[in-house]
Amino acid sequence: MKYTLILAMALFIQSSYAEWKEISFRKSKEIVYVPKNLKEKPKLIINLHGCVQKPEDMQNKEGFEEIAEQKNIIVVFPRVPNGGKYLGCWDYYDVDHQRNNRDNQHLIELTQELITRYKIELDKIILMGLSSGGGQAITLACLAPDYFQKIALIASPVLGSSVNDLSKNPKSAQEITNQCEKLSAQSNLEDTLKSNLKVSMIFSQKDRILNPKQSLTTYESLKQLINTDNETELNLGSLGGKNTKGYGRVSYKEDIARISIIMNEDMGHNYPAGFGENDSKFITSQSVLYTKYLIDFFKF
Repeated sequence: MKYTLILAMALFIQSSYAEWKEISFRKSKEIVYVPKNLKEKPKLIINLHGCVQKPEDMQNKEGFEEIAEQKNIIVVFPRVPNGGKYLGCWDYYDVDHQRNNRDNQHLIELTQELITRYKIELDKIILMGLSSGGGQAITLACLAPDYFQKIALIASPVLGSSVNDLSKNPKSAQEITNQCEKLSAQSNLEDTLKSNLKVSMIFSQKDRILNPKQSLTTYESLKQLINTDNETELNLGSLGGKNTKGYGRVSYKEDIARISIIMNEDMGHNYPAGFGENDSKFITSQSVLYTKYLIDFFKF
């Protein structure tokens, strides 16, 4: 890693400022929330925006602030480097990914800096993303399972898909499983991937941008990858929020919940905040309280 002293110092803010701040990392400007009374060994959530979004569109609108204060969580909204690919999208496309290319290197190195500065344990990191951010998140889960073990995919395209695949269901579950294994094999991390990966997914059958079948295919591929052995239903009515219509499932490996999927009707192609009066750019109140559910599912 090659950082200048100035950039390294500029990356972090003092923990006494309990508000969203813009900070510099390399050539990018990230948005971060650090709890007012930050304790030792905090947890970390890295939240990747979708296409046409910016980090500023997401802060204060997804319900992270109170949870961050209660649970000692640092929340970071990275900004896609260099304006992104195709309308500000993260570059999750296709299969030629390595840890040191495209947007992967930026996010791995940002995570390394956060881990070092705040002494964050590897099993206390959630990487999540909406739409292209979800595509980037699942790519990193396969490429770097040493860092990214807990993943949340919101209206996310399948691994290795292209910009022309949004309306399709372009890959089989087996193809996705094979590609994820190949990515982890670059660093000999296949066993780490299969042993530690835990994934939460949410999508809507009424998504008008991304074919909702892609989420179902990803779910089946993850069950193959982890070799889950049991599945139960998830009652959306217990999750709270302004819209609990839909269904959910949780898949287990040796009695440990490893994958959950929620189909939330009327959520559309949006982040499911589940509260508020006015919806904003790709964030909806007409959903379950997904942010709270994430914290519970990952036992944060």
